[in-house]
Amino acid sequence: TVDMDVVSLRDWAARDKVGEVDFLKINVQGGELEILNGAGPVLGGVLGVFLEVAFVESYKDRPMFSDIDVALRKAGFTFFDLLAHHYVGRAASPIAAQHLNVVEPKLGQLVTAWGQLIEGHALYFRDPIAGGAAAGLPSDRVLKLAALAESWGQIEFTFEVLDWLAKRTDVAPGRARTVRHRRACAPVR
Repeated sequence: TVDMDVVSLRDWAARDKVGEVDFLKINVQGGELEILNGAGPVLGGVLGVFLEVAFVESYKDRPMFSDIDVALRKAGFTFFDLLAHHYVGRAASPIAAQHLNVVEPKLGQLVTAWGQLIEGHALYFRDPIAGGAAAGLPSDRVLKLAALAESWGQIEFTFEVLDWLAKRTDVAPGRARTVRHRRACAPVR
């Protein structure tokens, strides 16, 4: 056991006069929900979150993915991806299968043979197109959201957000043309 001082995101932001946080990356072995619950108004300005989530209780009283997902959806986030999956073989199994050979090759794309999924890293973003509070994001924050989404490989969402921004009535016409021009010139996968 190690004793250490900790501070909530809410208290840290107030103490250090931090106005906005664009992105949160949280990996604290089961304390993710506690951090989100202690974020206070800081979480309201966050554009994206990447955090470890569990599907099996690998730590005592660890919140599950469903707990994290409910909390983030209530806070106005949309789930986008599950990355860096961690699998563990079943301890009581008489075999340890690493690869699954199947008669139908396409079936192998729909199943895994690495054991039970125990945890991964979930990616969430605000989705201004879906409405809610994110629909009122200022254009500079929407551009940051688009840049974050693109950096995480969410290319379709990036284009969708930029197109949505270009159509907003509160965006200056010159700015909207610039966004459309960038969109037209961006590589498509």
